Amino acid sequence: MLKLSDCLNECNIELSALDVINKLVFRPRKAYTTSTEGETYFEFGSNITGKVKKIVRAVKSRTFRFKPSKKIKKKTKPTKIRDIYLSNWEDKIIETWLNNSLNSLLDGWFSDNSFAYRTNGFGLDSCQHQITKIFNQNRYFAKRDIRNYFYSIDHQILLDQIRQLIDPSDYLFELIRQKIEFEYEYKDEIGTAEIGIPFGSALACTLSNIFLTDLDKEMDKFNVTFFRYADDILIVGNDPDETKRAADYFDNKIKERNLKLKPSHTANMSFEDHEDFDKVTKFKYLGLEYMHNGTVRLSIEKQRKIMNLFKREMKSKLSALKKCRTIDEKLILLISAINDVIKDRIRSAAIIDYYLKHINDELQLRNMDRLLAERVISCITGKPFRKGHFRIVSFKKLRDMGLVSLLHRARLHRHGHLKVSFLSMHNELVQQRHQETLRRREERINHMKMGKKIRKAQQEAAAECQK
Repeated sequence: MLKLSDCLNECNIELSALDVINKLVFRPRKAYTTSTEGETYFEFGSNITGKVKKIVRAVKSRTFRFKPSKKIKKKTKPTKIRDIYLSNWEDKIIETWLNNSLNSLLDGWFSDNSFAYRTNGFGLDSCQHQITKIFNQNRYFAKRDIRNYFYSIDHQILLDQIRQLIDPSDYLFELIRQKIEFEYEYKDEIGTAEIGIPFGSALACTLSNIFLTDLDKEMDKFNVTFFRYADDILIVGNDPDETKRAADYFDNKIKERNLKLKPSHTANMSFEDHEDFDKVTKFKYLGLEYMHNGTVRLSIEKQRKIMNLFKREMKSKLSALKKCRTIDEKLILLISAINDVIKDRIRSAAIIDYYLKHINDELQLRNMDRLLAERVISCITGKPFRKGHFRIVSFKKLRDMGLVSLLHRARLHRHGHLKVSFLSMHNELVQQRHQETLRRREERINHMKMGKKIRKAQQEAAAECQK
């Protein structure tokens, strides 16, 4: 059984504090949000070293206790509102430490069928890659989605599972129990959760995997391939009876855990005729569409998401376009902005390259390239695009001026000619920004020194004139 000493040796709290800081690099706006104690990160980080040492002492002396989280309602989708639980900065560091430690220590215990919130070769990229490899050899699919998974986890069942992994008499178990039966503040009132785990907490990710790991392992007894990414499930098989038996078994086990499935996302599908399966020509899972002819393409939602990245960047350049005198100047400005989105921007480039790695529908990519070219021309003319506008700026001219091609970039990914590492790209950009900051700081210092010399010379000249 795990104890506190195992976690302190496996992943120390100082590194977890760095993880919290690194997340703010990708989303700087979060640093300005206030915690439950009304502190922004900049206020908390004014003495980060001393505060982290204080947290470490509190954990080692077994006196640390989580404070109530702040409950807010956030609109995550046009028709969806979630309850988000925000912790103060000290609690975030401890939650990150517990999540990293448990994830590392339990890595060999977790099922290979679970891909979400994992390390060491798991994750969304690995999940999609494995599905792409096998879906052509299988013709029967069962798709499931758990309704409000994080908010529906039974505390008693989860605590019983935790007792089998962590010594109940150890302080580590007490810390985990506090985050399961967590306190929260809402409308100036303090409440205690009776069901669910705090969505928004780093530790909730590992707890959600622990809750279903036993079921993940039980699915191995069926002659099917089972995929679970958080609350999204896909069962793939070549035998219709075995696939349906596995799907029914999963449904029954979900009910035993007091969970419910989304009716709209519950389907037994097949590329062939069968009385127990709905015949389909495609199915969607985790943002990708798998076609009956073996091609993989973007879902319409993900296609719009990628195109909107370019659309927002071009929209931000409209005021600068008005200052350009010629069409070529406008083209250079827009093409440079588009290329920055797919090559230099950390978050957007990672999203685009991830999807380009997994799709092989060249017709869809060709249409996206054409749509991107049409939007560039529409920005230049200031009018809705018409086919005749290609006489003003041809597609060939856009390519010659360097407009990126999603189709070409996808081919480079497919043939292994383009290896984009998210972290190395991030490190390069951070280094570039750091060098730019140092250069500007040196310029300001030199300017200030020059100003002092000028003022000193003026004062000496004025003193001589008075003499």
